[in-house]
Amino acid sequence: MMGNSEVIHADSYAPDTIAIDTQALVNGRAPKVQLIEMNISMTRQADDRAPQKLGSRLTDVKVVPIKDEESIIASQLSVKQQYELRRQMRNKNYTKRWKAYLEEENGSYEEADLQSGNDEKCEDEHEHATNTVRNPSRYLTALLRHDPDRQELIELFYHTKSPQIGACVETLQRMANPGKKRATYRGVDPPESERCSHCKTELNMQRPERLNAHLLNCTRQSRIKAQTQHIKAHFESSLRNCRWNDCGHSFRSQSAGTYSLHVTRHLESNRLQQCLWERCGFTAACYEDLALHVGIKHDVPTEWTTTTRRHYCYEHNFWLVSDQAWSDHLRQHLEDLNDFCGLIRNNGLIIVAAQCLFCLGDVNAPPHVRCAQYPDIFMLHKHMKSHLEHNTQLDTCPHPRCDDSLGSHEAFWQHATDIHGIPPFGPRRLKRKRSDTLEENDCVIESDLGAIKSQ
Repeated sequence: MMGNSEVIHADSYAPDTIAIDTQALVNGRAPKVQLIEMNISMTRQADDRAPQKLGSRLTDVKVVPIKDEESIIASQLSVKQQYELRRQMRNKNYTKRWKAYLEEENGSYEEADLQSGNDEKCEDEHEHATNTVRNPSRYLTALLRHDPDRQELIELFYHTKSPQIGACVETLQRMANPGKKRATYRGVDPPESERCSHCKTELNMQRPERLNAHLLNCTRQSRIKAQTQHIKAHFESSLRNCRWNDCGHSFRSQSAGTYSLHVTRHLESNRLQQCLWERCGFTAACYEDLALHVGIKHDVPTEWTTTTRRHYCYEHNFWLVSDQAWSDHLRQHLEDLNDFCGLIRNNGLIIVAAQCLFCLGDVNAPPHVRCAQYPDIFMLHKHMKSHLEHNTQLDTCPHPRCDDSLGSHEAFWQHATDIHGIPPFGPRRLKRKRSDTLEENDCVIESDLGAIKSQ
């Protein structure tokens, strides 16, 4: 019990959940029993989706009075005042997310009362939490997709049954003695002798992040090229002629994109959304459903279903082969949408790509526009600046799950960094060092200028 002799301190520590007031041990004061009980109660619920307040882990938090004036320009504040203002915004965002979480779970928001509690209700919640299997968070899961050994170990401990010692030891041995291995995206061929296996570009002098981006792009282009040849052969050998109504167009001596575009124009011009391929007669609700029917039933690729597209999802670490599959996958992203829109990097890989707040807020846009991925922060800033040029009066945050008020563009960028995790502006790195020839030319120019001044 860390030297606590009183009975009330011993009762604060549960047998299955342990909490220690480290500040009391360091400062030599009595432990805060109420804070310990609150943390134990939250831990027993074992709900990783619940928001956690910054600085709530048994530490002394300095209370900062809320400022009356909300429209404060950040450039007029000191560093300490800017820090306090950002912390107030984080606390405000935490309260908003906590209320939204409780409304989603219970249908209504009720203030928590630590003094009055129902013992029977606590026992039911504890039993429910004990029988519930916890899962890693969304972004931890994305990170573990690039670390299979660590993912296997966590899955063993997250299971309801106790794992076998042999399985844990074998995984820990692989993690303790890792071999030198270059991290790459799934399905990407590693370089051969420090050269790209597709374009033979030398990669030994590039940074890991830029190297992986090059390999990912070359792999995408290589797969598109191979699949394009396959689709072209399918049109010319299997289909040969267009069988949409009485068209009879010959699929010969043209590109695969021309063939799929020809079929797509038939579908787009059909207002009744009726399939006329070989007099089928199937009626669909929209163009996307009709194109999916033509692709599955008649094996005819269109611009919506052709497999010559290659989309890579950074968060889930896999490829999507068509626009239709990519759009369906992005709907899952929209269902799991939260406040975070920033960039997550690890070991030279993009784990989660950044997203635009304005595009996410456009509910009428298609999924591939709303969930556009930005692995480069500079391109994201440039894209968001173009939105700000058309939104001169930005009153509220454009994110669909955020309604914070914004007074200026400076407040928007500060809000995007503190609340939504978008990295701030920073200096651009130089791509390469200056060559010796440029330095020699500079020396010649400086000597010429010196001679002119002396004259």
